[in-house]
Amino acid sequence: MMADQLISRLRSRWQTINGPLSTRDLWATLWSSLGLGLLLFSYFLVRPIRELHGSRLGPAGLSRLFLMTFVALLVITPLWGMLVRFCSKRFLPVALMTVIAGSLVGFAQLLRNPDSPVWVSTSFFVWVSVFNYMMVSLYWSVMVDTFTPESGRRTFGIIAAGGSAGAMLGPLAASVLATRMSSSSTLLLAAGLFVVVPVFLFFVPRLPTTQEATVANARREQDSIISGLIETVNTPYLLGIAGYMLIGSLLGSLLYVHQSGAIQRAIPDEDLRRSFFANTDLAANILTLVFELVVAAPLLSYGGLRWPLLLLPLIGVLAAPLLTVWPSIYAIAAVLVVRRATEYGLAKPARELLFTVVTQSQKYKAKNFIDSVVARAGDSIGSSVSHLVVTQKWPPLVALWIGVPVSLLFAGIGVWLAREQNIRTTRQSSSASANSESVEIL
Repeated sequence: MMADQLISRLRSRWQTINGPLSTRDLWATLWSSLGLGLLLFSYFLVRPIRELHGSRLGPAGLSRLFLMTFVALLVITPLWGMLVRFCSKRFLPVALMTVIAGSLVGFAQLLRNPDSPVWVSTSFFVWVSVFNYMMVSLYWSVMVDTFTPESGRRTFGIIAAGGSAGAMLGPLAASVLATRMSSSSTLLLAAGLFVVVPVFLFFVPRLPTTQEATVANARREQDSIISGLIETVNTPYLLGIAGYMLIGSLLGSLLYVHQSGAIQRAIPDEDLRRSFFANTDLAANILTLVFELVVAAPLLSYGGLRWPLLLLPLIGVLAAPLLTVWPSIYAIAAVLVVRRATEYGLAKPARELLFTVVTQSQKYKAKNFIDSVVARAGDSIGSSVSHLVVTQKWPPLVALWIGVPVSLLFAGIGVWLAREQNIRTTRQSSSASANSESVEIL
């Protein structure tokens, strides 16, 4: 009875603000929000342990890790895309979470030994990077198949908020547990939580058969990575988006590798290092949420896409001189936190808007290619540059100074994309207006 009253009040409040919402959609939103929150909570328990093992390997090892992750995603992405599109959305989350949980149990046993072989740390880092991509893409695929486009526009923000809550509580728990629980025990805890995620999805009401079929057919319009590559190369605008993503990932990996090496030198104790990584995640996720809720909408509404696309290049230009003057790990962490929050809270929404002025076919084919293959290629190139700096015995900051002229190119692409998006938007509005006038004449 109390649950029914609560649902009734929530629905009434929601309808006042956003319009009508059925009981079915309200329950689906509630369970989906809880599921995504638990999914990201579990992942952020694991992520600091991944960062810890990455820092053990140094710049040369990180270069190999990024390259291996890139190759793994290149192989897995098309196969995973086929499974997501054609397999049952009731079965696939259970299968994936079971595999993730089983793998974490296995790694928990392998990592009990502080002197575990290098291949264990390497495999763990790459696998966590890969399953992060798989679990997020699958979860949102299930959401797309759960809600109609109309209800999705009203509910996806709430579901994302549930994910944001998990993304903040996860690092907080990881930081607290870092000095109280071993990495192996934390992995076992995360494994148990991953297994629970499909339970929430089990309670999500399914769409009526006809609506479910319509949504599924729309998703099958997505195509292969090869098609995405061809579409991107043949369209200058999409090629610009790919260039922006490539350089952004490259610069991010330069800063990531620099941070990893600096923290390894400054914090030899692995539990404290793990706690440091968790606190960095927590700060970045909180600032990302602030940017999403407070900054993104006004900036995009009044300034267009230019500033959201320019802020990342600006950080790339300022990072090297700032860290040259103030080379402490806290300064490095602060720059990394601001960069991650800017990327996910401001630049990512702007990148999504760049795809609103292309055809559906171009969006489906090119976006998956750019978000997966191009982004990981940028990571691999950036880490290779950092490795080159180390092998030449140059100071570590040289890699960030190399990023300064690259950031200027990054800024130029951002300005061009903002202008092109505005031109395309104006052109589409003019075309729609002309079509409306012709209909009125008829």
